[in-house]
Amino acid sequence: MKKGYFMQTEMKKKSWGLIPILDKINFKAKVILRGYYLMIKRSIQQENIVLVNVYTPNIEESKHIKQILREIKKQINSNTIIVGDFNTSLTSIARSSKQKISRKTAAVNDTLDQVNVLDIFRALHPKATEYTSFSSAHGTFF
Repeated sequence: MKKGYFMQTEMKKKSWGLIPILDKINFKAKVILRGYYLMIKRSIQQENIVLVNVYTPNIEESKHIKQILREIKKQINSNTIIVGDFNTSLTSIARSSKQKISRKTAAVNDTLDQVNVLDIFRALHPKATEYTSFSSAHGTFF
């Protein structure tokens, strides 16, 4: 394993998770790997921090996404960063005007509200699209 990396873990079907961590930071960590999310609980300078990476396949049922988010909610604190890919456009800026909100998107947004999770990038930059790519074939940003 390269210097500067904390963990490399084999997941389902030969997929790999790699978590870069600065090797100059002294920390304790607990790693939780469950299905479609990876959680690292760390203590840095007596501050508890939770890092979560979520992935939901494009075909995933909205009830499964709700279950994942509710399970994560039980284990996080106010110093939590959640990153990942829900494989759906969560805001209208990421959809073309002719696209309807899918049940999956509505369910993910409702659950994010219920577990009190905020898309901080979208809150600070409600109209920004430069972090995405536009697919003219699908009429959407991704």
